[in-house]
Amino acid sequence: MVKLFNQISLSDTFEECKDIYQNDKPKFLELLTEHLDLSSLIPQEFYWAYHKHLGRNRDYSIASMLSALILQKLLGIPTVSLLIIFLTLCKEAREFCGLSKVPDNSQFTRFKQDFVSHLENFFNHLVDITEPICQKIDPTLASTIAYDTSGIEA
Repeated sequence: MVKLFNQISLSDTFEECKDIYQNDKPKFLELLTEHLDLSSLIPQEFYWAYHKHLGRNRDYSIASMLSALILQKLLGIPTVSLLIIFLTLCKEAREFCGLSKVPDNSQFTRFKQDFVSHLENFFNHLVDITEPICQKIDPTLASTIAYDTSGIEA
């Protein structure tokens, strides 16, 4: 019997990920953990500023703090207070962020205030990486997404 191969398209992969995102959040976090190396996307200048700013080891890595803030946006969590509650209750979310304990509200606030320009550069860098991928999936939608992301505060 001849085995037929099925060509997987980027659009099919996107639709599958979208379905998992909408219907199975723990599985979505697993996929992100497996396929996203956030540390490699963080500019070196951000690392230097993060570690130079305090002058000693930090309780939370830069990747953990960024993961938590990205998770907040992905899941539509409106406030840091609710993010903290969510992280406290959800083991999968803590594991995704690489957190053994949950930062308090003031730590998130200081992180966002002290590194606002680095956060802006980081997210601009992410747009540069993801925009060509979005163009391949749907050029019309990609132009809308690029426009919408430019208005997000760092």
